[in-house]
Amino acid sequence: RVTPEGLFAFYSASILMIALWIFHPLFLRFLSRSPLKQGNPIIFDLIVYSGPFVVLGLILYVMSVLKKYFPVVRNKTLLWGITFSIPIVAIITLSIEIIYFHLHMSWLFIFIEVLLIYGYLLMNYMNYRKFTKQT
Repeated sequence: RVTPEGLFAFYSASILMIALWIFHPLFLRFLSRSPLKQGNPIIFDLIVYSGPFVVLGLILYVMSVLKKYFPVVRNKTLLWGITFSIPIVAIITLSIEIIYFHLHMSWLFIFIEVLLIYGYLLMNYMNYRKFTKQT
């Protein structure tokens, strides 16, 4: 059963993710041209590296909302296809940003972040498959 609170939580998180994805290149461009990059490189790096963690947190939140309020939606193959393809688009976007904004990010950090995201998604998919086989 879908509740108004569930719909509000899902749509709010989805809109926030889309807005962050659209506006974060502008924010990165502003930061990369600001004196903060030269004057406080540690703060600049913290801001840049926190972006993937925010995306991971939003993925965790949206998946928990889907589990709680929309369990039937998890049965759709299209949802899982989209869920596993979104991080690929994010990786491509991040690669373009690294090249365009001349960001010096650790590829090891990016690889670990991608492993965390896909590990979490795979764990959710395996739990879903195990649950559907039991019912």
